[in-house]
Amino acid sequence: MFRRTGWLWWVVGLLSVLPPAFAIHRPSNNTVTLSTAAGHAGDVRVVTVSLANSDTLAGLQFNIRYAPNNLKATAVTPLSRLSSFDTTFNDTRGMVIILSLGSLLLPGSGPIFTITYRVANPAVSARTPMIFDLVVVADKRAHTVRSFGVNGVFDILPPVSIIAHPKGQPANLLASALSPATGDLYRFGLSIPFSTARIDRLAFYKTLTDLSVSDLSRFELYEDIGGDGVADGSAIPATATMIGDSLIFSGLNLSLGSPAPQYYQVRGTVRLPRLGVQMALNLGGRGLSGTFVTTDYTEPIKQSAGQIAGALHTVEHNAVGDVNGDFRLNVTDVVRVVRVIIGTAQIEGDIRTFDVDANGRVDVSDVVTMIQRILF
Repeated sequence: MFRRTGWLWWVVGLLSVLPPAFAIHRPSNNTVTLSTAAGHAGDVRVVTVSLANSDTLAGLQFNIRYAPNNLKATAVTPLSRLSSFDTTFNDTRGMVIILSLGSLLLPGSGPIFTITYRVANPAVSARTPMIFDLVVVADKRAHTVRSFGVNGVFDILPPVSIIAHPKGQPANLLASALSPATGDLYRFGLSIPFSTARIDRLAFYKTLTDLSVSDLSRFELYEDIGGDGVADGSAIPATATMIGDSLIFSGLNLSLGSPAPQYYQVRGTVRLPRLGVQMALNLGGRGLSGTFVTTDYTEPIKQSAGQIAGALHTVEHNAVGDVNGDFRLNVTDVVRVVRVIIGTAQIEGDIRTFDVDANGRVDVSDVVTMIQRILF
């Protein structure tokens, strides 16, 4: 991996054999700093290395120690200050060597290169120190000069897991309720394996059948303490908006802590605007996403953090009746009767084609139900 050039081996050999007492020729201030970074298992992240140097430099060598089971360096990319330098690295030893190919590194400060790291998958969630085991810088005469290393940290973030609610999804809100119907639409839980996090945004995926966004309103998020299926307290302060196929709660301030999971419920109002073969709202069927904030970082909750069953609320034929015996509710006939009652249609055909009781009377409960659904 290292280039076998005479200049490289001469500088590296010189830096390796000179003891510190001979390596320092005058007071200097050359400080190398590692930035902090964070990511989940499988993520690719970039760490920036900066240098504040009071000397004119021709070569640098760094050995950076970190947990090899969690991180792997895949690339070192020189930045503008090192545009005329040659850079090589060895991930096994955590070594980066930078040598001048012409121009020297003049005194100054700022980023000099980046290191791209891939987080193992799976990886242990932990704060991973990134430590300079060795920092050696050489001037244009190949003399080592005083240098210091400021260590960094790579946080392998704990995943926020989306888990099923112990009571499952709520009952079908639209099965028998009159329009508009208000109630529980979706239940879910969130957990974090250690530490704490704050959720500031959640997005729930939704699909609609024969309904429109204008038929949905008053979405609210409630905490369900203990996961008993009962919303507790007042609605959690948030702004609910619908964008595309998502219902988004923003401006949240949900605090998660380990080890116990926390459960929540989404409540809302659904208006059934018309008759239809089927109307349906499926909430959370493709999961949910969002962002969580730790002490230092804002990171996404990934949709892959957990797939739990969505909540399906549906109504067939937009009608319910209470016909007994051999009588069946015929939606088309009831609609005809309602239209006759409100004066928008004439009776056509044999009255026996309508749903009637044993005395030849239209079932009032069915008619009332249909009027409510048509008008409201």
